[in-house]
Amino acid sequence: MLGDKQGNLRHCVAWLRGGGETPAGWRFAARLIGTTTSLQFPFARGLRTSFGVLDLHSIGVAPGIALALLAGLTIVWRNDPQVLRASALLGSTWIVGFIAVAGLTGPRYPHLVWWLLPLSMLTWIIVTVLIYRLVAAWMPKSAMVFAVVGLCLVVPATFYAARRNTRSYAEFGGTGDAVVRLSEAAKLKLGSRHEFVLARTGDYLDKGSIQAGMMAYLDRHGVRALVPSPTSRPNPLQFPANRVSHSDRGKVVMLISGREALLDPPGDLVASADPLNSAERHAWLADYRTLAEILTRNGRGDLVKQLGSSDVGLALLGGPSQLSTARGSIERLQRWNRRGPVDLLWLTQPR
Repeated sequence: MLGDKQGNLRHCVAWLRGGGETPAGWRFAARLIGTTTSLQFPFARGLRTSFGVLDLHSIGVAPGIALALLAGLTIVWRNDPQVLRASALLGSTWIVGFIAVAGLTGPRYPHLVWWLLPLSMLTWIIVTVLIYRLVAAWMPKSAMVFAVVGLCLVVPATFYAARRNTRSYAEFGGTGDAVVRLSEAAKLKLGSRHEFVLARTGDYLDKGSIQAGMMAYLDRHGVRALVPSPTSRPNPLQFPANRVSHSDRGKVVMLISGREALLDPPGDLVASADPLNSAERHAWLADYRTLAEILTRNGRGDLVKQLGSSDVGLALLGGPSQLSTARGSIERLQRWNRRGPVDLLWLTQPR
């Protein structure tokens, strides 16, 4: 690892120092670790857990409580070598995580979520086990009741959370392939350029994940992607200030969109990741246009953005009664939308 270009000691030191970019900083790291170890974190939902942590709207209920409990229980069980080893391992990992977060630069989403989640859950598991041992030592007769009640709560909750998370992640099953395809096309289009602006339209989770994935992928291949200002910075951790383009003048600008952009192309199509063939795409656009016209004409233009949803039928239940005449369009649109996500990459500047 130390001999690899991306992992040698010089690059590691440069990365910790910021690598020429402004790092997240110690205060930000403390805020993020506090959120991840807060009381509400284990009960947050699936993918929204990831974005909720990254948005950092709050530091959570009782931030750092998991680490405080771990430290307190370790003191109680200080004569138990197994407890000391487990606590030392978890504690040192959190310290390393703190340093890593403080030194992060660039598109940060992929570098954080996937190890913070299991680390938080593992900490809570150890804390729960130590609390159970404490109850068993002080009140032996209550230990069995504590264990039974705990199992009755944890087992159903685990299955329920797994089911919700699996359903959430299933919607993003094709994201990886789309990111690679669009990124490679962007590299080819850029030629000798090593910086451009990457904008998006559409759903924050869907198109936002493609945008973040492309930025991370292109970073590894020597291409720096910026996001336009001011609308594309709802997430200060994912897109730090030095990744925001305050002016697009003279820069190459590309746009990630859904299939609906084909009705009014914003630029030259660079690449597409679409599970539909040409005939199906043409029929989808016709149904989309029909439903969009009905919604707009009846004052429900706010529902047009739901036409790309895999549950478009459910989303339009509260729509105008005139939709009943286009029931076939809704059913076809839902069937095609469930084939998978659609991502198009456009060159909007220069044209």
